[in-house]
Amino acid sequence: MDQQAIVVDSGNLLFKRLGAGSATPAEKITAEAIASAYAEMGYDGVGIGPRDLTGGIDLLLKTRDLGVPWLSANMYDKSGNRIFEPYRLVDRGQLRFAVTAVTFAEQKSDDYTIGDAVQELGSFLPELDTQADIIILLSTLPLQQTAQLLQQASQIDIAVTADRSRGKVMPYHAGNAIIVQTGTRGQYAGALDFMWRGQPWMNNRSTETAALKRRLRSVSMQLKQVKNLPPEPRAEKTEMLQQQHENISAQIQELETAAAREISGDLSRYRCNFIPLSPSIRSDPAIDEIVESAKKLIRQNK
Repeated sequence: MDQQAIVVDSGNLLFKRLGAGSATPAEKITAEAIASAYAEMGYDGVGIGPRDLTGGIDLLLKTRDLGVPWLSANMYDKSGNRIFEPYRLVDRGQLRFAVTAVTFAEQKSDDYTIGDAVQELGSFLPELDTQADIIILLSTLPLQQTAQLLQQASQIDIAVTADRSRGKVMPYHAGNAIIVQTGTRGQYAGALDFMWRGQPWMNNRSTETAALKRRLRSVSMQLKQVKNLPPEPRAEKTEMLQQQHENISAQIQELETAAAREISGDLSRYRCNFIPLSPSIRSDPAIDEIVESAKKLIRQNK
């Protein structure tokens, strides 16, 4: 594993369904195996989502003791104490990262309460901002709610989300941060490479520019085809298409000029890749042993 990498997961990884504390024995065995694999892989921070709570708080505490770095800034026990660490500090090279997490209140339980994410983060983010170069938020809130939170939490630089209603999400800007999300259930690994120069991030306009260039090619093709029309409709159609061509070309020029200006400036840049995972990828003996042990336990408990 790259020693400079920060490895995180936003949560919703242990169970496929909701239902706080309602997991079956087989589901718990599978969840413990997943958690053990995460501990083996050396994650730097793992958020807690509603589907991680299907096995109950005790299961999360047990797997925390196994080495899973569970984080939640807004989960409290009956006595009003945080159940898990609100954040962790991780040093990589010359940079210090802070990884924090918020849990979505999608279900209720007598074993815990889930506080307001904005309020809870606001209680320590200003101080944390003085200790870390980059603050990463792990969020299981719906994507739009995470974006709204980032408008108020200006200290956050990167938000990694786990909105199960969405698949892969290419990085986009909200507040001072960029938001990104990979697909669910281990289908992809997401890799965010960046050159950090402090806030703000450079706007990544490549997707918008590519879409405009596709539209421009379509208009150019239509201009060639319109030559076969009768004179009167041809003139009207040609004028309309030429105007579209000019407008789109101007938009492309504006985006490319802005991108060139930003690249020459002192802004942080990033690149995101989604890496498909498949059974053909070389397995790890330690992970294989965890999987086989889990299968054996499930067979014994049938």
